[in-house]
Amino acid sequence: MKKSIAIKVTRIHLLLTVVLLCAGYLLAYSYNYTKELALEQEESSKSVAHWEAEDQLREKLIDAQKENVQLEERLRELQFQVSEKEEEMSQMESKLAEIYSELESYRLLAGLIEAKGPGVIVTLDDQDYADEALDPNDYIVHEQDVRGVVNELFAAGAEGVSINGQRFVQTTAIRCVGPTIIVNGIKSSAPFQIAAVGDPDVLYQALHLPGGYVELLQSWGITVTVEKQDEIILPAYVGEL
Repeated sequence: MKKSIAIKVTRIHLLLTVVLLCAGYLLAYSYNYTKELALEQEESSKSVAHWEAEDQLREKLIDAQKENVQLEERLRELQFQVSEKEEEMSQMESKLAEIYSELESYRLLAGLIEAKGPGVIVTLDDQDYADEALDPNDYIVHEQDVRGVVNELFAAGAEGVSINGQRFVQTTAIRCVGPTIIVNGIKSSAPFQIAAVGDPDVLYQALHLPGGYVELLQSWGITVTVEKQDEIILPAYVGEL
């Protein structure tokens, strides 16, 4: 009887041992399975986040490219506008240069600025006379003689004229007082030096035309000399116009 009970106890112990071993195996398997599943889910979550981040970066890149295209287009528009403004400025500067040059020409002809350049110097001098019975007015230079030379020079293209250092302008009056001549209120006597800026050859030839003014003055007994000069400086007119 005791032997039969011992055998039963032993079987029960073996059965419990087997059950416990199976339970342990199941627990270990369940733990490992749960752990691997968690890792897979974690990897899957990381993969989704990675793709989402890539999508966001791709969208940002596309937006940046669109913005870059718009900026390039705006830059081309601004460059075109700048080019147009530069062209306008260039035309305005060219026009202003023309106006300034034209204004300088008028100021030069008006005698308001100094004139410098090649030209001629015409000298008119009284004729010597010894016969007291003759009228001395027939041997001296008069205002009309000086004015005639000045008119001839301007007609030949002179840019400016001075008479004994006095700049001739539109309002200049030449008056004869005895053997002297008054120009711009300044009195001077012979010889009268008339300086003109312009083409020396043209001015010289204009004065020496056959039957021209030099020949006419010489026929009246006035001493006339004409010299070409490489540079003549005419002072600016001083006074009210």
